[in-house]
Amino acid sequence: MEENKNLHVNHRERVKERFNKVGLDSFEPHNVLELLLFYSIPQKDTNELAHLLINRFGTLSGVLEAPYEELITVPGIKEHTATLIKLIPSIAEKYCRYDCMLGTKFDGDKMIGDYLVGRYASSPVEFVTQMLFDKEMKLVECRTIKYGSINSATFASKLLVDRAVKKDAKFVALAHNHPNGSYLPSSDDLRTTSNVEKLFGIIDIKLIGHYIITNKSFMNIMTMEAYRASI
Repeated sequence: MEENKNLHVNHRERVKERFNKVGLDSFEPHNVLELLLFYSIPQKDTNELAHLLINRFGTLSGVLEAPYEELITVPGIKEHTATLIKLIPSIAEKYCRYDCMLGTKFDGDKMIGDYLVGRYASSPVEFVTQMLFDKEMKLVECRTIKYGSINSATFASKLLVDRAVKKDAKFVALAHNHPNGSYLPSSDDLRTTSNVEKLFGIIDIKLIGHYIITNKSFMNIMTMEAYRASI
């Protein structure tokens, strides 16, 4: 029994080492699943279960896209493992839609707003986002500044400036969402926009927009033009 256990452990290490050296290009679909399942099933041989999943759903994509409710009907797939499987395409989608946009040139309000609507994705929680661009309007960074209202006492404009300077940004856009569904700016929204624009102007960085995001629409406070998202 001890010998079999050691063989199993060594197999896992070999698979991990193979991935770290050459990536997934040389992996068969069941090998990809086998590796993934290592992290939710620590003691069991996952090769057989990987084959079972492929046979049930047809392809690797079929497994990853299978409904959670169907995954947990497969013998050996518990809630924890089904959640891990569903997490993978969600992470990939988020990366491809948002994180991989770094270096992309943005050409105006519509492109920026559509990107932000997708990023907020109907969040019930209000939070503030800062987008930094270089001199060619290529995205340098997009990050969450804080959770809560942009007008709250805890919002520090100096943090915006310090980050923009550190990243050598030439253009900046801010955004926050209105979970109540209205993209109309409040008097505090207008005042905050004016103050931040002046602050950036002192260091020759241009604030090109402050976007209010709703579920499917957005408005740039600085132009007072509203748009319907196209994503």
